[in-house]
Amino acid sequence: MNLLGKFGMVFLITINIVFVIFGIALMAAGIAVQAKGGEYLQSYLPLLDNIEIGNTRMGFLLRAVAGMVIATGIFSIVVSLMGIVGACKRLVVLLIIYGVIIIVLLVLEVTVLGVSFQIKQEFQGNLRQKMLQLIQNYEGDFGSILTTAWNFLFLTFQCCGVNQQIQVNDFISTLWWTTPTRGPRVVPTFCCKGATPDSATTAFVQPCTLAVNPATSYVDRGCYDILNQLLDQYTSAFIAICILILIVQIIAAATSFILVSQIRKEDKEMSDKN
Repeated sequence: MNLLGKFGMVFLITINIVFVIFGIALMAAGIAVQAKGGEYLQSYLPLLDNIEIGNTRMGFLLRAVAGMVIATGIFSIVVSLMGIVGACKRLVVLLIIYGVIIIVLLVLEVTVLGVSFQIKQEFQGNLRQKMLQLIQNYEGDFGSILTTAWNFLFLTFQCCGVNQQIQVNDFISTLWWTTPTRGPRVVPTFCCKGATPDSATTAFVQPCTLAVNPATSYVDRGCYDILNQLLDQYTSAFIAICILILIVQIIAAATSFILVSQIRKEDKEMSDKN
């Protein structure tokens, strides 16, 4: 095998070892994204599933991103091992299959990138308005599934309302604002710093609820900002990872076919000598 063939083999083995490690890291990242939802995920998920832009729900989008990252990690490991074995054992068929899979993945990833970017733009352009519509049915400490979802969203992400409540009180437009159970409160107990499901539902009127005070409640952290940052963080990371993978995969696919050509050439030369 000439210098080009040897370099191609070493490069292919090296890059696929890196991809195995990268695949493991992706799996860990996907699991971390799922864990980011916190222990109250199932409680506030109904709210995210009601935030719908076009035909896509935010809850589904966040779960899909995490799932796709994990799946990409697993697939990356499998395909990379195929490339390593093909290069080490000089298996032409395996290298061709590896190259074809990479090309198919390139097409799929370009499609996914386009769809991901479009969905991200749609969500970021309409997320605040959707949340403001949904919070109008907020009922306070107890109520519908959506009310419970709002409360656990406040707890999990340490936010309050849709916008920053130090700037505008979103709760004035809610059902809770006109109920006698609200009392003198201007923000729900679930917005208080250090609140838990038990403390928020057993001691309704607390000092932290009587004034818009960032020192005692999360009135300076609107849930729109938090969710928007979360969406931007994970979708941007996913898009960046896809672009990086695309670049490396193009090189890997080209290298695999070059290596196939070199192996076939070498085999032909040996056959001619015999």
